[in-house]
Amino acid sequence: MFDQKFVTDAMSRSAENPMDRRILFRAAGIAGIGGAAALIAASPSRADGDAEHSDKKPSDGAILNFALNLEYLEAEFYLRAVTGRGLSEGLTDGKGRKGGVTGGAKVPFKAGSLIEKYAKEIAADEESHVKFLRT
Repeated sequence: MFDQKFVTDAMSRSAENPMDRRILFRAAGIAGIGGAAALIAASPSRADGDAEHSDKKPSDGAILNFALNLEYLEAEFYLRAVTGRGLSEGLTDGKGRKGGVTGGAKVPFKAGSLIEKYAKEIAADEESHVKFLRT
């Protein structure tokens, strides 16, 4: 579905420090990309006082950045299909260099079709997820 370079780049950008990066990569290698986010999110908080394990978990910020990167991808995909445009400039600013988008075009849905309605609903949901995670 995604090539390894894309996933590696997304995980690298999500890490707040070198330790986060190593932990994210290790979790992805063990659990697979689909399960990595769930594995990390389900791990106990650093606030539990367990010094032995506290240095082996990515920061909350790294987890949220990884989730935000996935939401950006999903929102761009559905918004481009429904509207022919991606996220607004105000939802894509931040630190670092912004990547470009290749491809993507409005889908010529049959007017009023159930598939069009689902796509519009999902696009709105994904945009809401981006807005929520950015706050």
